[in-house]
Amino acid sequence: MNQKKTATVQKLYAAFQRGDLPTLLSHMSDDIDWGIDAQSPTAVPWYGIGTGKDFAAGFFKNLAKECQFTRFEPTAFLESDTGVACLVSYDAIINKNGRRVSQNVVHHFTFKGDDQVVRWRAWEDTARTLAAWNA
Repeated sequence: MNQKKTATVQKLYAAFQRGDLPTLLSHMSDDIDWGIDAQSPTAVPWYGIGTGKDFAAGFFKNLAKECQFTRFEPTAFLESDTGVACLVSYDAIINKNGRRVSQNVVHHFTFKGDDQVVRWRAWEDTARTLAAWNA
């Protein structure tokens, strides 16, 4: 396998860490299916699933407004013909109350070609983040 999709995901994580929204959006299809699976509607503004670049851009804008990452480490990548799964570990501070949250999460990117993301999902302990948000 050529690992081109993994290289794209690493490029996207680097863009995320420097706040480079144009680079992130340039690797998304116009109708991207984007989101973090949460059990039910929640007050955490970046949770939820939607479609389109506007939805994905709103996700990143909410995330940047509402929390600060003090550590963000993609630790393992698994590539298939159509996607990349990644384990990510992070620490963040919720801006509205200064609470800290640490997570080990799974991200999955589905691709069309080697550099166009058509679907992204994240799975994490949403109850842990909600508890920090509501503290």
